[in-house]
Amino acid sequence: MRLKNASLQDLIAGGFGQTGSKLYAIAANHINQAVLGFTQTTASFKKQQQLPRHISIPDILNTQGQVARCYAETCFQKFVSDNLQRLRGLSEAELIKEFAGLKLNLRQGFVSTGMGDLQGKLLTVAEAKKRKANIELQSRKRQKLLQAEQPKLIECVV
Repeated sequence: MRLKNASLQDLIAGGFGQTGSKLYAIAANHINQAVLGFTQTTASFKKQQQLPRHISIPDILNTQGQVARCYAETCFQKFVSDNLQRLRGLSEAELIKEFAGLKLNLRQGFVSTGMGDLQGKLLTVAEAKKRKANIELQSRKRQKLLQAEQPKLIECVV
């Protein structure tokens, strides 16, 4: 399951120019807050949980958490793409307020559907590393199979 949403990142970067990367970082932080229910920055949360900086939030989420994060990213992407013209006219502060409102709605939805306790279900660093290594191994195997299925170019000399 790929959780880093490159299309959301591209949409925000393309839609908001130079401030796009900053806005994507803010959106990603809101997504993490919606899923896990913390209020500080993702970096502060990771420090509080004693997680290494190189471990991403998607890496430590259990399967239920990964599904919730995928849903939250999809909601952010749909919100931005459906409202891009209107959002472009907002100041950065107004845009951040819009993202915060979406985060709040998502968090309320997770809590009301019984998914408000995902913070207590995080994987250990060792479990996260093992799962990530397994996913990367499976990905390499799939890539090799796809390459093996590619038609070979046969050169005919006349």
